[in-house]
Amino acid sequence: MSASRSLVVTTIGTCRIADPIFAATKKRPLKRANRRVYGFVHTSKEALQQIECLLDGRQIPDDLAPFIAGPEKTARDVLDDPDMFIVEISTMKEIHCGEWLLQTNHMERALSGLRPLVEIFNKRRLEHEREARRAALEAHPFFAQTTPGQRRVLSEAYVRMTTRAELERDLAEINARLPAPALFSCHIDVDALDGARLGSRRQLCNWMREICTEAGYDFVDPTAQVVAFGRTRALAEAGRDVNHYAEKYKGVYGSYLFDEFCNRLAVKPKKMGIGTSLAAIGNGEGAADAQVLRLPVKDDLYIAKDHSPMDAKDFQSLIGRAKKSLARGQFDEVEALLVQNPGVLDTAEAHALFGAIAFHRVENEKAEEHLRAALQRDPDATDAKVVLVKVLQRIGRMADAVRLSNELLAQAPDNIKALIAAAKAITKAKQHADAVLAWKKVAALRPDEAGPLIEAARCELKLKNYADAVSMADAALTLEPVNTTALSVKAEALTKLRHMPELSAVLRILAPTDPALAMASVPALISSGHPEEAAAVIAAAQAAGFAGARDPALVSSLLRVLTEKTRNAQDSGHGAAAVAACRAIRLLDPDNKQAYLGLRAAVAPYLAEGRELADKGDFEGSVQAFRNGLALDEENARLIRELAAVLEKKVDYSAATDAWSKLSEMTEGGHEALLRAVRCALRGKEIAKALKMFRRLSDDERAEFADLIASSIRRLSKAMREDFDTGDYDAATEKANAIALVEPFNPVVERIRHKIVSATVKQMREAAEDQTAQMQLGQKILAINPTHVEALRTLAKLHSANRNHREAIAVYRQLTEIEPMEPRHWIKLAVACRGAKDYEAGVAAAMKAVEIEPGNLQAINILSGMLNRQPVAA
Repeated sequence: MSASRSLVVTTIGTCRIADPIFAATKKRPLKRANRRVYGFVHTSKEALQQIECLLDGRQIPDDLAPFIAGPEKTARDVLDDPDMFIVEISTMKEIHCGEWLLQTNHMERALSGLRPLVEIFNKRRLEHEREARRAALEAHPFFAQTTPGQRRVLSEAYVRMTTRAELERDLAEINARLPAPALFSCHIDVDALDGARLGSRRQLCNWMREICTEAGYDFVDPTAQVVAFGRTRALAEAGRDVNHYAEKYKGVYGSYLFDEFCNRLAVKPKKMGIGTSLAAIGNGEGAADAQVLRLPVKDDLYIAKDHSPMDAKDFQSLIGRAKKSLARGQFDEVEALLVQNPGVLDTAEAHALFGAIAFHRVENEKAEEHLRAALQRDPDATDAKVVLVKVLQRIGRMADAVRLSNELLAQAPDNIKALIAAAKAITKAKQHADAVLAWKKVAALRPDEAGPLIEAARCELKLKNYADAVSMADAALTLEPVNTTALSVKAEALTKLRHMPELSAVLRILAPTDPALAMASVPALISSGHPEEAAAVIAAAQAAGFAGARDPALVSSLLRVLTEKTRNAQDSGHGAAAVAACRAIRLLDPDNKQAYLGLRAAVAPYLAEGRELADKGDFEGSVQAFRNGLALDEENARLIRELAAVLEKKVDYSAATDAWSKLSEMTEGGHEALLRAVRCALRGKEIAKALKMFRRLSDDERAEFADLIASSIRRLSKAMREDFDTGDYDAATEKANAIALVEPFNPVVERIRHKIVSATVKQMREAAEDQTAQMQLGQKILAINPTHVEALRTLAKLHSANRNHREAIAVYRQLTEIEPMEPRHWIKLAVACRGAKDYEAGVAAAMKAVEIEPGNLQAINILSGMLNRQPVAA
């Protein structure tokens, strides 16, 4: 850029961009020109409003000026001629008042001193609440004392949140309207020092990254620079203020914006005829200098002529660097890198990269031209085919996309990007049979991901292969047991198959996460004659707090159906059906006396039979009678009590222990049953089981049995040592755990546990070539010592090697809790999150690593990559 002229920049946003640019004017040939910028703005719609005032001369109403531009708002008619704009979007919270957007900080200041009225506004701040709010305001004595502008805002303004679709439209309009190149920015995506997560901010930042990447807008994310510089030095109040930069950092960040973005964007042609490119300003020397900086315009195809070829090693290095820049969304850097090396421009690899850039900038015709050129030079160029499939889908040429997808499936059976692109295209073309095969190939390469299996299940649904759809959904659910999408697909298939009991089981799993979706299948259960299953689903949806599950008409109607079914079953002697109906009634109406009496009547014959046989000494027959009754009503306390007593008489102490223990957990008088269970366990020499039940007694109750407990511990300790000496570590561990329930710091147990861990660690090290054995041994170590670092590291490494990213994430989180200041744990957690495509968690982990060790290049590179993450097209 010519030294005779400074670069002119207009900022639309907050002090987070305005102050750094102003500070940089002291260090760089830079000028901030905000003559008609009336103040700071936060939302995308406020930015558009600012642009209307800048370009169209839209005048702010006097009564709203304090709420939009502040008390010092002045009208300026001269529009500066900026070389570029920086536009920051930092919140989703919009404050509307008629056709105007209010600025949150100015609104707070303009309403200061009116706290009671502000509280009324905040309680009813939504659009549909304005009438109720206006009535409450008019009833308050302070309201009449406010200014007309204050009354208008308090009465008419309302708050809403920007949606992603609106943000996308707003950014497109901002980019189109501005007369010079625009650089978009988001907020600083960090959590508070106390650990509080700024969820809406993070969501907006993620949206900004995604939209700018997809649309090809120039974008800067301040987060990576803040973290790399050091949060405590970059942010105000030693890092505590997550909204403002420290004074010394403003110049640093402003200089970075100039060096990395401003000088580069300024060479782009201006729009709307209000100026020329930087190449045309300044003296002749400056123009020549700028011409060197100019990139080829987007309409060029960058075809090189008469350039000597590059060395193969250097060529691969150059293409590798370009692909990494592409993966980070740095499209201009890719173009510059290739243009500066004209010897590579007419290669298949370069055309594929240019095609990918054009695809992301939604320049479909240009993208196809480049990608076709790449395939002319290399017909097997997989990367080019992958992007071309996406381009063809976007422009609606599905037959060509499918043909190319089939080529990819045959040509690159082990290339996951190729398989996914092909599977998506074939699915979109509604060729579901072929799509199933494609998604199964994807699933084979991604065995730890449920997504491909779910897509296959959806295609099977379209083909009306309902049994196969259930099978594929089940495979997905083995990986993610509560995946809502997989459950909904399985539910739809089961509905078609009329497998209602199984459908009910699926809906009960679905209800806690999506009760509305679960409730949608309730009418099908009722109409197919399965009211009991319907009641179970409704009860699960009620437990999830879904209001629709408490619809009085639905519940009362179902209760009538169940009551009638109970009566019919009782009249026909179908005891099992009567019990099922009664239990369903109690799910919806726990205090229903008729259902209670129905359950009691159903099991009464079995109770009488069991007692009669016990009196005759036929304990075997008696036990069977009671168990027959429990098969109808497994929670019947009277049957369990009678069964436990007969089992004692039968000298089946193990079964008696279990029966008494179950009774103790379900009745108010459980203390007596618990003691009976302990006695049976000791009589049956099941000391470990007895100690586990002693743990359920209070301290005072345990004191009554101190001698018995001590004796039991001594006997079990001896058996534990014998197990250890014979190498039966599992049995020794089980006994140690039972003793520890009653005596958590028993020294004998601690010594044995330590020896078992040491021996198992040795075995784990020796099994270095056997991953299965290492996994099993590591889990045994952690069962004894959950914070054993070496075992955790081993398991995490194994999970990562096998692409079990979710399992690896769980283990690395444990390691970060145990050794929170070890940056390696945070880095590996970030890598695992990246593998699982959980970029939000990955960014947080990488940021933590950089906070601990600011100079850690690995952490910075991982952070940078995820902050700019996008689907890599080439």
